[in-house]
Amino acid sequence: MVSVDSAEAEILRLFRGYGVRAHEMVFFNRTAGKDHSTKFNHAMQSMIDRGLVIREQRHRDAYSLSVSGYQALVAFGKA
Repeated sequence: MVSVDSAEAEILRLFRGYGVRAHEMVFFNRTAGKDHSTKFNHAMQSMIDRGLVIREQRHRDAYSLSVSGYQALVAFGKA
């Protein structure tokens, strides 16, 4: 199982809340409120660097889970 910190766990909860599976895109809307926190941005970048999340090129606020990211989400849900 992939280890995640608390901020990364929160991101996985967001993906799970939207029912996202591998290669399905979700938007984290910046215009609905303030820009993402530094903690969120660092956690998201860490997950991208580790191959768990893919930043979509079609929209700056769009992300999807890789197969590894989806497996981490499933494992996280069982923990």
